[in-house]
Amino acid sequence: MCTAGNPADTDAVALWRRYCHYHINDQALGFSLDVSRVRFEEAWLEGMLPVMQKALEAMEALESGAVANLDEQRMVGHYWLRSPERSPAPELERQIRGALMEVDAFAGAVRAGSITGEAGSFVHIL
Repeated sequence: MCTAGNPADTDAVALWRRYCHYHINDQALGFSLDVSRVRFEEAWLEGMLPVMQKALEAMEALESGAVANLDEQRMVGHYWLRSPERSPAPELERQIRGALMEVDAFAGAVRAGSITGEAGSFVHIL
């Protein structure tokens, strides 16, 4: 693979090995990430492991319904709107699905022209 005495070949092989080691491709999620050209040492990455574990534990607590908004003493689950089945309680899932159906019905009525503004049907809809 490498030609002795040729630094370009050595660098290319090292970059290829780093790419193979630090490129992530999760086809099930449709997600790919390449950090092979980010300048970090392996020791730094290993040192980040406890920090990342703590962050993942905090995310798991949020997904399980932990209070995250301390001022209002509320759970925070914005992503539940995209995946109501991930909400921590069946009642929350029902409420979210119901709200989404109401929004969908309202949007359908606006598009159909049965809900209008002062000047009539809406022309520009986002």
